[in-house]
Amino acid sequence: MNNFKPSFLLLLLTLLLLTSCSYEFSEPPFQRSELIEISKTEFGKELLSALGNVPDSDETRDFKEGLTEDALVYDISDNFLIQQEENDEGSGWELTVLTKNNHHIMFCNLMQNENNEFPQNVERKDKEDGTISLLGETEVLNQLALELALAGTKFCIAVPYEDASKVFNALEPAPEVVVEKVAVEKIVEVVKEVIVEVPVEVIVEKEVVREVPVEVVKEVIVEKEVLV
Repeated sequence: MNNFKPSFLLLLLTLLLLTSCSYEFSEPPFQRSELIEISKTEFGKELLSALGNVPDSDETRDFKEGLTEDALVYDISDNFLIQQEENDEGSGWELTVLTKNNHHIMFCNLMQNENNEFPQNVERKDKEDGTISLLGETEVLNQLALELALAGTKFCIAVPYEDASKVFNALEPAPEVVVEKVAVEKIVEVVKEVIVEVPVEVIVEKEVVREVPVEVVKEVIVEKEVLV
């Protein structure tokens, strides 16, 4: 129990540090025409109904106070919304990513990442509280905001809305494989005889006999009798 308190305080300080190391935009990256009231989305209705399960603390206060029925969000998909709101000082605009899995709803802040590379036409300004303010044209900030929200690092608070043990997709047992041994008494080799018919050209030689007339000279001997 004595080891728990220092660990808890360290964790709390770490969370506070992470929440302060975020991004803000000098201008709202999303236009009003691109946004919709959160209560008009199915996922938004689930979020509003789950707020009662979010504990009250310094880390969750901003989430809870900012999620009202008329809060404006950028609708990405059925389970992914981006909330845009002006910060308390009025010096910039912050984004909150709202998403969920099968059993938890997550409220996420954008986290700084030293590997992030910003376009040349975006100016970076480091504030005293650790927040990085991004300045640029609205179209450029719009693309950057989408990139950070969809693919950037985030710090999230997860609130259960379903019992994870009931929706956990356990692996189905592998089907039982039955191997049956069959005795082989005799192996019979079957040889198939294939008869191929090949056409054969038959050449018939015919002997032609012609009658050729032959002139035969007959020698006739005439005996002459001489009278005296």
